[in-house]
Amino acid sequence: MAITTKKPSYKQTVGAQYVCFDKMDENKDWAGDWEADVIKTNTVKNVEVADSSSSTPIYASGTQYGQEDDVAYKDITVEVIAFSDQTLAKMKGDTITNSGAIISNRNGIKPYFAYGKVVKLSQGKRRYEWFGKCKLVGITDKTATSTESFSEQTDTITIRAYPLNDGTYGVSTSADVELPATVTEDTFFAAPLITEDDYEALATKSN
Repeated sequence: MAITTKKPSYKQTVGAQYVCFDKMDENKDWAGDWEADVIKTNTVKNVEVADSSSSTPIYASGTQYGQEDDVAYKDITVEVIAFSDQTLAKMKGDTITNSGAIISNRNGIKPYFAYGKVVKLSQGKRRYEWFGKCKLVGITDKTATSTESFSEQTDTITIRAYPLNDGTYGVSTSADVELPATVTEDTFFAAPLITEDDYEALATKSN
């Protein structure tokens, strides 16, 4: 048996984040059909993705026969130095008037959206990630008084990524392989990629 030594790239910094809203169907449920605009912001300080999982033991004949593992969703916690007011209002289900005012709406329906992020790695590599079925679940909005010296102020947004109909969450690239020339940050985030077919269409696209 051979031993293979690998030298994986290490994380250096988080890059841009991307949001693309789902059009939703007539029942206001996720449709997997995207609006034309993908919103990019370079305001991310930290991103943390955490699985919410459970394990259920299965018993038979007095012993544990097996175990059923389930990942119900992923919580994406994003710390930002700024976020578009109108994008955030839309995530919250608030009403945006024609004149640009935002009306907080307790009974507003939060839309689904795709969320993407970039992780910059050593050796000049990048990891691109799309989560296809997300909703906003929380936000902190805290503002402190100014002082004689600048003090950085951030907000924290919690996004919940739900599994798609086939149990997957979306598409991400691997830093262990050389990406095709057609897969760049601009092309990967031009529209949400949520299936293997979506990615293969991009990876095999002729230049």
